[in-house]
Amino acid sequence: MTEKQLIALYNKGVLVQEIADRARMARGTINNKLCKLRRVGKIGLRPQNPSKERRQIARERTALVKKYRKQGMTNEEIAAKVGLSLPRIWQIVQQLIATRMIDARINRFQ
Repeated sequence: MTEKQLIALYNKGVLVQEIADRARMARGTINNKLCKLRRVGKIGLRPQNPSKERRQIARERTALVKKYRKQGMTNEEIAAKVGLSLPRIWQIVQQLIATRMIDARINRFQ
């Protein structure tokens, strides 16, 4: 992803995780690039409170991951089907396990 594309998406208000998913990169890599752009002064900070739309997107993603996990799909299969990065799927799964919405399991055959 070019610097120009990154700035355009960031200024549109796209979530950093969505930018990372589109670029097929880790969120940390995108954050590092954004920090460099902030230091140079090409972009500014955004408000920290997520909008209703962003919260809705997060709820929808969580529901999809929960549904597919209960069907017995692996995290890799879920990432491919939903179109999210594997680290983001792991993060959602860990959140669901912590809130006891799904059971932890080592592999799909348990």
